[in-house]
Amino acid sequence: MLRARAAATRRDLVAASRFAEIIYEILTRVLERYAEPLPLSIQKNSDSPILAAQQTRRKANLPPDQPIPHVIHSIEKAGVLVLALPIELEKIDAFSLWVGPEPKRPVVAICANKPGDRLRWNLAHESGHLALHADLKQLRAHEHDEADQFAAEYLLPEIAMRSELAAPITLSSLAPLKLRWGVSLQALIMRAFDLNIISQWQKQRLFEQISAKGWKTKEPPNLNIVREKPRGLRKMAEIAYGRPLDYARLAAESQLTIEMVKQIVEGYEEAASSADKSEKVIQLRKVE
Repeated sequence: MLRARAAATRRDLVAASRFAEIIYEILTRVLERYAEPLPLSIQKNSDSPILAAQQTRRKANLPPDQPIPHVIHSIEKAGVLVLALPIELEKIDAFSLWVGPEPKRPVVAICANKPGDRLRWNLAHESGHLALHADLKQLRAHEHDEADQFAAEYLLPEIAMRSELAAPITLSSLAPLKLRWGVSLQALIMRAFDLNIISQWQKQRLFEQISAKGWKTKEPPNLNIVREKPRGLRKMAEIAYGRPLDYARLAAESQLTIEMVKQIVEGYEEAASSADKSEKVIQLRKVE
């Protein structure tokens, strides 16, 4: 389910797919000899996008009325393999698929250097595809709409939004909610509209203000959301090759250059300090 803009070139599609294959091979054919992958808890779901998102939150032990602190950690903990592609492609954000022989494994691939709020939405959107459209080989427009509905409920649960999106809705009132919930101002506006908290005219007026300020493609720097990184691959590599990583050994066993391996690993979160809760989120067992 490659998610790309219509203008994406075949060259970019091939580059994204090739990098994803390389990283997937490192994870499954090299690192999983040393560390057991996390058990799979994300489920294929035939329910509505809203119910599927609510179920996914429950299975991840996420409160129904609170923001998700780290979206990547939440889906890695559910057993999804997150592939951080070390390339920046303007027309491609992310893609997802179920891979391998039965039982298939859920995979999400993300491209480098996307804004933090956009990345979180992309991850939630692709999680929606994994849950709702696992058996589809081609996606149509309404399936992308369903994935966006899933993402909206997953990131901005209705029970919380009806309390926090209080009138009057202005760009100033949305700014602290953007920082709290880790999504774009535009996502918050659309959520308010979809929940009938604001009218079509109010939505249009808010988007006109965003366009006038030049925020349509890049929202103001003081409202930047920190870009998340996956942890799984690097954690497995630390189990296998120590800390600091023995890049030469990892490269040799992966049949890649040291430079390529370093480029891939740098897309993943480094080991956390003992006081950092993120280390407790991705817990993997060494293969005996």
